[in-house]
Amino acid sequence: MRRAFVAVLVTAALVAGSACSAGADEPEPPDTTLATNPSPAPSTPTPTATATDAVPGGWGPSADELADAQRRVAGMSRKEKVGSLLMPQFAGRSATDVTSDEASTNSQTLGVRSMARAVTRYHLAGAIVMSPNITDARQVKRLNDGLAAAARKSSANTDLPMIIGIDQEGGIVQRVKDGATTFPPARTIGKTGRPGNARQLAFDNGTELRAMGFTLDFAPVADVGFDSPAIGSRAYAAGPKAAAAMTTAAVDGYREAGIVPVVKHFPGHGSAGGDSHEELPAVTRSTAQLKRIDLVPFRAAIADRVPAVLSGHLDVRAVDPGTASSVSRKVVTGMLRDDLGFRGVTFTDSQLMEPIVGKFGAGEAAVRSVLAGEDVVLMPADLGAAYDALLDAAASGRITEKRLDDAVTRVTALRLYAKRIGADRPSWSEVPWAKHRAHVRAVIAEAG
Repeated sequence: MRRAFVAVLVTAALVAGSACSAGADEPEPPDTTLATNPSPAPSTPTPTATATDAVPGGWGPSADELADAQRRVAGMSRKEKVGSLLMPQFAGRSATDVTSDEASTNSQTLGVRSMARAVTRYHLAGAIVMSPNITDARQVKRLNDGLAAAARKSSANTDLPMIIGIDQEGGIVQRVKDGATTFPPARTIGKTGRPGNARQLAFDNGTELRAMGFTLDFAPVADVGFDSPAIGSRAYAAGPKAAAAMTTAAVDGYREAGIVPVVKHFPGHGSAGGDSHEELPAVTRSTAQLKRIDLVPFRAAIADRVPAVLSGHLDVRAVDPGTASSVSRKVVTGMLRDDLGFRGVTFTDSQLMEPIVGKFGAGEAAVRSVLAGEDVVLMPADLGAAYDALLDAAASGRITEKRLDDAVTRVTALRLYAKRIGADRPSWSEVPWAKHRAHVRAVIAEAG
């Protein structure tokens, strides 16, 4: 039954893949906006050098938030720290009330009957909501409010919001459909040549998600090109400069709406023809080509202080041949952190995917990801196995205390950051649903 549940989630996820057109780069389009474009995203004070030595700032949280995160982590038990690094999927449309079938599935994948119990048992800081959890927008709001309530009851840090994430890109990857605005795919937005449109629709999407109780969206897609069957219309543009302009505009829109944006799928599926749900696609570009094409949107997003990046499952031959990038220290720590200077939170792609769970199993995959430099293990195939393996690795010293504390500090700082930018959560009646639909119609018309 677990395999059946996993298969359903993998089919629904669409959280990987990409491929890219290697055609000539496009000129960066002018930042022309819709008439009702939101005001610029609020700036965050740059943290001082004294805020924290272990986890520097410059990616979202303020100096005070980083220092607060360090103090909180210093008071956590090892079990609480490990729980902060896991972001599972689950069965059910309620945090607490589940059917017998949902309880059975959760017992196999989570070790408990409901997601609320998992939050308590594993000290979880986050969860991802997938299509099987959703009926409509109002129902998912009740679900998310239940998850947030469970987190407040179980955590010593009761004022920290739970990281409740979703894949709500628009186009073919839109989990909440009934009761929410139907947003166009990124390619349609990109065809307008106006980054302001990407910003506006991300703001609208983020406003709706925040009203539903989400704190994070696994968007925008920063991959370059449309050739991959796993990406296609999910990308904004065929050229890196245009993709970068659209990506950073969307980051700004989500952030202003109070939603944490996560750019994906690092270091880019642009030239990989396979689908990482089923296999480990090879990226055969040279490091020079990667820098010139695939990394351009990620570099731009990092310069724009994006708070989170999701790593894909890719065999980047020029960097670490034969190793999935999400478990590769050379990719996550070497390329993303050392070369590009990213200081924020790193997420793995779904660990339900065959190149990861099929090769390593849930426990070893989680450990290898954290050793590579990932902060959050997304959708482990077996939550209990991942949790126990991380505990054992931390106890034995395989994962050092510093590595664990650095990751948990970043995650805790992200929760404080999410609390601040999402403080003005709109009520249902405050969301301008009709205006959002009008924006969508205008962008589609402009795209032709």
